[in-house]
Amino acid sequence: MDVSNKTKVLIILTDGMHPDALKGIEKAENFIRESASTLQGRSVMPSDTLPCHMSLFKSVPPELHKCKSNSYTKPDKDYRTICDVLSHRDLKCAMLYSWEQLRDINRPNDIAFSCYINEEMYGYKETVHKLTDKAIELLREDICDFIFLHYDLIDEMGHHNGWLSDEYIDAVEYIWDEIYKVLEHTDDNTTVFVLSDHCGHEHDHGDECDTLIPVMIKGKSFEKGSALKDVSIMDIAPTVAKLFGIPSDPEWNGKALF
Repeated sequence: MDVSNKTKVLIILTDGMHPDALKGIEKAENFIRESASTLQGRSVMPSDTLPCHMSLFKSVPPELHKCKSNSYTKPDKDYRTICDVLSHRDLKCAMLYSWEQLRDINRPNDIAFSCYINEEMYGYKETVHKLTDKAIELLREDICDFIFLHYDLIDEMGHHNGWLSDEYIDAVEYIWDEIYKVLEHTDDNTTVFVLSDHCGHEHDHGDECDTLIPVMIKGKSFEKGSALKDVSIMDIAPTVAKLFGIPSDPEWNGKALF
């Protein structure tokens, strides 16, 4: 298949964002109206950050990629990530994040641009600003085909103050303000995903109930205001590949969502 040089994909993953937290957040509700979406998507068990991200990028469950905690475990068999698939088609991928363990997802040389910001050094909100600015810089320069932007603030507020607490909801609103700053620099050729890796309850996550995630996709291939059905976090990689006109890797478990 031919790869379109005009196609761009931006994934914004807001770690720990509970679907119920989107109610009453004006920018989130507006994005849902402009997107194909579901508030009933599912992640994987254990519903912890690194296993969930491994399943997003590799489109297989933890039983196969063998990452079952937030500590990297070298698998017996490695599965291709979406960045591996894209880079072999000469497409440039970027990773922007403040949770350092995400460095373990991709193989060497699959990432054209990587930016890690230590939120313990810069503070949670300042780190968010720096990541937003870096995403805008990459979009303006038009040097990457695929950008993955990870915000950790919401998850941190969940652990510190409790999921769906007032402080948590404030963090959700804050992140959506940042998301819209980034969106101002996208064009009609860019498909934007906004989703989470897991939700949470009380002050933690990791249980089956925490696999519930929102998934929203805005772009030319998705009908505005439509409902996505039967969505797994493992469907993201095949969907991104199809947007670029690339077949899914035969070992991926997920499906394209259009």
